[in-house]
Formats: sequence, C-alpha cells, structure tokens
Amino acid sequence: MKAFCKILLGAAVITAGFLAADRLGARLAGHIYAGSRTKLEYAAEGCDEQLLIFGYSRAQHHYAPEILSEATGMSVYNFGTGGQNIYYHYALLNAVLAHHTPETVILELGHIDYMQTPSRFDRDKLGKLAPLYYRNDSVASVIRLCGPEERYKFALSHLYAYNSTAWDILYGKLSPDSDNSAFGHNGYVPIDGQYDGALKEATDDYTLFDASKIACLERFIERCREREIDLIIAISPAYHIRTGDRVERIAERIYSRYGIEILDCEQLLARLEYADCFKDELHMNRKGAEFYTRLIARRLKQSGIRNPEEAHCERQP
Repeated sequence: MKAFCKILLGAAVITAGFLAADRLGARLAGHIYAGSRTKLEYAAEGCDEQLLIFGYSRAQHHYAPEILSEATGMSVYNFGTGGQNIYYHYALLNAVLAHHTPETVILELGHIDYMQTPSRFDRDKLGKLAPLYYRNDSVASVIRLCGPEERYKFALSHLYAYNSTAWDILYGKLSPDSDNSAFGHNGYVPIDGQYDGALKEATDDYTLFDASKIACLERFIERCREREIDLIIAISPAYHIRTGDRVERIAERIYSRYGIEILDCEQLLARLEYADCFKDELHMNRKGAEFYTRLIARRLKQSGIRNPEEAHCERQP
C-alpha cells in the first residue's frame, strides 16, 4: 500500500511539475511572441489602418498599400498570407475587430476560399493561428475546425500554442523592417521577374463547392456588415483563360444574398501583350501589381467601386 501511495505521489509531483513548466514556458513564449513582428500579432495588437486587405498569396503580392494610400488618403495594411484560405482570413478579421474597426476591407477571393481542395489548402495550416487561441474566442473556434482533438491538445498544454511559431518569432525579432514582409511594405510583398510561359486555358482542378468554406465566407461578409465596413470582394488579374463557371456561380450567390457584386478583374490582362506584368500564371510581378493597384485606387477614390452596379474591370491601355 505504501509503495502504491509513493507511486501516486510521484506521478502527482511529475504531473504538477510538467504543468508548471508548461504554463511558465507558455507565458514566456507568449511574452516573446507579443513583441514579434508578424502579421498575426499585428492583427491582434496594433493594427489601426483604415483600409485592410485580406486574402491568399495573390492578395499579398497584388495590392500595394503605398499606392492605395497616396490615392485615397487612407492608411492601408495588407494582411495577405500565402497558402491560406477563407478560414484564416476570417480569423484574422476577427482578431482585428476585437480592438479596431477599419473603414474599408478588400478581400481577394480565390478558388481555395470556396472550392473543395487538398488538405494543404483546406485546414492543415490553421495551426499558424495557435498563438491567439487563448486570446480570441473567434480565432479559437476556427482553429478547432482542424478536429476535436485540438481542444484537448490546447487544454493539456498551453505551450502547444507556440510549438509551430518558433521560426516566425525568430524571424520577426531579428529581421530588419525593410526585409520583414509584415512591415517592410505594410504587408505587401512585391515579386520581380517575368513569366515566359504560354497563355493557355486554366487547369480546373477543383470542381466541387465547399459548403463549410462558403459558410465562412458569408460570415466574413456578415461581420463586415455588422461593423458597417465597406467590403470589396475582388479577383485580381491572372495570366490564363478562365474555364468553367465557378466564379460566376459564387458571384451570383453573393450578389443574391448580399447585393455585393464581385470586382472580377481575372481576365483584365489575359493577353499576350501583358505577359511582362506576370511572374507566373497566377501572380503578377511588381509592374503588374502596381498597374492593378492604381486601377483599384482610382475606383476607391471615385467611390464607384462601392456601387455594386459599377463593380467591374475594364482593360486599360
């Protein structure tokens, strides 16, 4: 009996030591992360710009805040994040809204925001949101989309929230602002180089709509409406010939439910003479991004982009 009690006591001491070390480590990691210069931390603390941009890599590379700011007089930040979809964008929006309400939001809409995709473009990367798990209930609800086991992992270990962010912390601490994508260009990451491939039909790899993603997209829209934020949903230029009708179908759904017409510029530069505006089929280089951003800036300045009847893109000379 005494031996059994010793075993129980030893187990209790070890457990208590583990929990104490875990909580202490989490507090230390949280303190360090709070001072890191990452887009996620900036969304949670510090963001106060009037115009915010959300979306995947095409948002990150296609919208130049300096041009938008110069044309509109608004402060601008680009929260575009490569490889992430509407779940992540919705979480970032909620992180911002916990302390700040912007005047205008631009959402760069991609197929990974409403179509069924492989796991790497679905929920696999939502762990990047983990440092905000204990700080924002809306963000935590998005993280739990990864599966019910996530709730137990976070309950067992508070340090778990930081186990995938060590590189983000180190990079944010050591890199100068000019090299740090979170702050060097207000979140915008320009690309140099020129695409040398052929102009061809887009490969339609994803053919099924994703009800869960679409529901999240609609919650994104509704959150903006609740805060009376002017929301612009846009599709920036790509160097391919679009096939299928998925864009038209999601656009029709959004318009019928919310009266928002997507600013569809995907085919704006899909001509041979504009090849020098692209780095690859899906991403514009610096030249193309600046051209497109000036177009968006003119629309914002004229306020025409906020009128669903005028939300369209004309090719410019």
